[in-house]
Amino acid sequence: MTNTTNSNAGIEQTKRPSLIEFLRRHLLTIGTAAVVLLLAVIIGLQLYSLERIERFWGAYAQLWRQSYLSEVAGAVEAHYRQTAELAFDNSMTELSDESLESIESRFAEIKLQGVRRLFVVRWRGDGTRKIESEESAAQFEAYTFDSNNNKLVEISIDASAETTAILAACLPWRLLENQRMPRKSVLLTEERDPNHRIVLRTVADKNSRIVGVVGFVVDEKFVRERLLQPAIDEPFPRYFPGSMATNVVVSIFDRDEEPLHISPPTTEGLGDTVSYQMPFLFTDWNLQIVSRNTTPQQLARNFYRTNLLLSGLATVSILGCVGLAFYSASKLMRVSQMKSEFVSNVSHELRTPLASIRVFGEFFKSGRVHDAEKMREYGDYIETESRRLTALINNILDFDKIEGNRKEYKFDQTDVSTVIADVIKTFEMQSKEHGFRIVYDQPEIALPPVKLDRDAITQALMNLLDNAVKHSLDGSWREIGVRLRADKNTVKISVLDHGIGIAPEEQNKIFEKFYRVSTGLVHDVKGSGLGLAIVKHIAEAHGGGVTVKSEL
Repeated sequence: MTNTTNSNAGIEQTKRPSLIEFLRRHLLTIGTAAVVLLLAVIIGLQLYSLERIERFWGAYAQLWRQSYLSEVAGAVEAHYRQTAELAFDNSMTELSDESLESIESRFAEIKLQGVRRLFVVRWRGDGTRKIESEESAAQFEAYTFDSNNNKLVEISIDASAETTAILAACLPWRLLENQRMPRKSVLLTEERDPNHRIVLRTVADKNSRIVGVVGFVVDEKFVRERLLQPAIDEPFPRYFPGSMATNVVVSIFDRDEEPLHISPPTTEGLGDTVSYQMPFLFTDWNLQIVSRNTTPQQLARNFYRTNLLLSGLATVSILGCVGLAFYSASKLMRVSQMKSEFVSNVSHELRTPLASIRVFGEFFKSGRVHDAEKMREYGDYIETESRRLTALINNILDFDKIEGNRKEYKFDQTDVSTVIADVIKTFEMQSKEHGFRIVYDQPEIALPPVKLDRDAITQALMNLLDNAVKHSLDGSWREIGVRLRADKNTVKISVLDHGIGIAPEEQNKIFEKFYRVSTGLVHDVKGSGLGLAIVKHIAEAHGGGVTVKSEL
């Protein structure tokens, strides 16, 4: 039994890696197939939904048009409700002489559009006697607002149609004077006389008994000439965009079926009519939408085709996004691999100077070094390796700050030539160790001081020199050049080596983080892959840039 178990376990261990390897190799194919299958299901469901929409399009189109007409009517209603809120004080509980003065001041301050006449009516007497038709006028005190003099003027009870309409609107509330009413006043309309439409609000005292009415006569001319057209035009593009706008005719008819408005002016139509009545004012008007060229069924078919096309475009877009996602995933995998190589390379880079420092330190500790010249030589080696180690650590720390947008620079007026000379002197020990000579080519005329961060420029130049040495170890020309030049308002620092070179297709990539060229002997060269990325950031922080010219 033991042998059999072990044998089966061995078989399972053999099969498991092969399955993982199969999935790894065909991951893109499997992912693409899954996405295509999912898209096919989504498109099928969308086609099913579009077919249902096509079947129910008629009812939907009717509701849509009714919503538009409702919004048109709502614009007229909203205008007059806002006008009433502006004109009437809801907290009013009496109509005394002092209250009339307050109302007069309120009317004088506001500017109302669409109002032909403002009025105030208060009751006479105690309201206990029966009102006869011939004495009904004696039960009222009616005032209208004279906008020329900003005064409330008491009007005589004449036989004018407007006065009659006002009194007729107030009379029912006079009859209800002794009835207790809700304290909250309601906005009401009176349209028995279509030439004198009235909006009014009752005024109740503290005992909830009505003491009068405030209101205004609507200016129908304003509604026809200035209010209707904006109310029709403003929501129209939202309900009927594009070509749909040419397919509908909006009409408004009065109580005698006379057209008040037709937009656009036309007599054409297919008879597919949707009607709507005004709910607040002008309730005897009839709003209509008539199809002009295309029936709702034809619109449904067009809608179906359009959405089918959009579905196709969406599918193509999704496939493109999936491809981009796979590309991004592969790129992240490459970055992950570069980070792994970065850790390995940095470990090697740290071990090399540390080993040198430890060896020379042991020499001093053992007491075997007595010659002063040797002591200075070993001390120089220790200092050089320490600087090298410090530069590597600084690169890592600075890169972390750059990634977190925390890197800051301190700019001061500095002599560039001095900075370069100090860097070359510091790097001289390392270059001699590998058998290189650094040649500094500086301008004959000294350059003026430049505003820069000395430590940052030092770090950038050290990185460039270190790269030049690393990638020139197999070259026969053991010389590295450093050149300083001025070009108008720009200072150019160049580092020239005679190493293996960089392929043209990789020259734009070498300044990316963790990137290492894949040509020739570079695989044998250790490095963090951060040096040139930091050089680029430093150059751009100084308002400049970094470029490379090379060939294999």
